[in-house]
Amino acid sequence: MESTAEDIMNFYIEDGVLFGEYQQEFTMDFPTAKLLLEGREKVQNGRMYPGFFNFGKVQYADKETREFLITRGCETLTAAAFFTKNIAFIMFLNSVVEIYRPHMPLRVFSDRKKAINWLKKYRVAASL
Repeated sequence: MESTAEDIMNFYIEDGVLFGEYQQEFTMDFPTAKLLLEGREKVQNGRMYPGFFNFGKVQYADKETREFLITRGCETLTAAAFFTKNIAFIMFLNSVVEIYRPHMPLRVFSDRKKAINWLKKYRVAASL
């Protein structure tokens, strides 16, 4: 049985912020990234949101997948916050952001509350 986006990540909108919480530890590959983007865009229903993504359960993503997530994956977001407590992964994500330079604000956080507060300034009035 094939996995769905909902099997991998729980998407929901709260207070004008889109949340993506991974359900289990996994390695992110390109087909999974595309599947998750499609699932997220269904939840967004054509609206732009700032996005909070908990990367605590992602073990690895190859170069093609990282590039896709930072470029195409960010097109329907007003800003993005990547959250993890893993110091090595924080350094890795910061280098990915520096290399691919997304079109919108994107930061990596180890404090969930600070990430969400930062995202709130990027909410779109029509999405509240």
